[in-house]
Amino acid sequence: MTRLLPTLGCFAIVGAAGYASYWLTYTKPAAAVEKTLQQYSDVLADRDDEMSNDKRVARDLAEWGAGALGASRETVEHRFRTGLGELAARAGLSQEKLVVNCGSPTPARNPAVAERVVEFGRRMMEKTPDWPDWYEVDGDIQGYGTYRAVLSAVALAQSQPWISRVTSVSIRPADDQRQVFELRLGVRTAYAPDLIDHEPSGDPAITPVGIDLAAAVERCVATSLFTPPAVAPPPSPTVPDEPRPVVPTQPPPPPYGEWTLSGVSESRQGPLAWLVRENGETEFLGVDQSLYGLKLVAVEDDRAIFTDGERESAVLIGQSLDRRRPR
Repeated sequence: MTRLLPTLGCFAIVGAAGYASYWLTYTKPAAAVEKTLQQYSDVLADRDDEMSNDKRVARDLAEWGAGALGASRETVEHRFRTGLGELAARAGLSQEKLVVNCGSPTPARNPAVAERVVEFGRRMMEKTPDWPDWYEVDGDIQGYGTYRAVLSAVALAQSQPWISRVTSVSIRPADDQRQVFELRLGVRTAYAPDLIDHEPSGDPAITPVGIDLAAAVERCVATSLFTPPAVAPPPSPTVPDEPRPVVPTQPPPPPYGEWTLSGVSESRQGPLAWLVRENGETEFLGVDQSLYGLKLVAVEDDRAIFTDGERESAVLIGQSLDRRRPR
C-alpha cells in the first residue's frame, strides 16, 4: 500500500498537467473564438432584422430622397449654387467678393459593396461601376465678413438637410486689425434620381441654426483666437526720489551675555576654559585663543582671565562673559 501511494501521486500530477495544457492550448482559445463568432452573429442578426423591415427601409429611403435638391444634374447644380449663395447672405458675408462654385456630379456606390462585404451576396457584387447608388456634388463658398459672420456660415452649413457633409473649413484674418476674415468653406450634397418622383421647384429652404450650435458660435466669438492680445500702456514716467543720506549702521555688540564659563582645567596643552552658549553650543579656549575679541590669558581655581587688548578682566565659573570684572 505504501508503494502504491507515490505511484498514484505521480498519475495525479501528470493528469493535472495534461488538463492544464489542454485548457491553455484548446479550451481557452476556442472559448474566445466562440465569443467572437457569437458577437458577429448578433450583429448580423440585428442587421437582418433592420433590412427585413421593408416598409421602414422604404420610408427611410423616401425621406432621404425627398431631402435632395433634385433628380437631374441641372436641377441639383442650380439649386445647390443658389442655396449656397443664400446661405452666405443669411450668415452676413459680404456680397461684393462672394464666390460660389459648384462641381459636377460624381457617381458613388454603397461602401459595403465597394469593399466587397460578402454578406451582401453575389448579386450585389456583380453590379458594374456604371451603376451608381447615388451621386455627390461638391461646392464651395469663398467670402469675407466679420468673425461672427464666417462662424455663422459654417454653422448654417452644418444645419442644412440638403448639405450632406462639410468637407473643409479655412478661416484667416484679411486685414491687419483682424476685423475682416476670409472664409473658404467646402460642402457636399448628394442625390439619388431613382428615389425622387418629381423635380422640386424654387430655391432650397434655409434651416435656422439650432440653439446648441448657436450658443457654440457665441462662445467662439467671445473668445476669438484671432483677437490680438491687449497691449499694456507704457508705464508713466516716475520722478526718482531724492537720495536719502546714508547713515552708517553700527555692528551689533558681541553676544557675551549668551556665553557662560562652565569650568576651567589644566591639560597637557595648557590651561583650558570651558564655555557654554544658551543654545547648547560649547567652546574650549586655550591660552591666546579668542572668542568675539576676548583672548584667554590664564585660568585660576574658579575663574578665567581674559583680555580685550587693552585691559584684563576675570570671569567666575557660572558667570556669563558680560559680567567679567577688571583686575
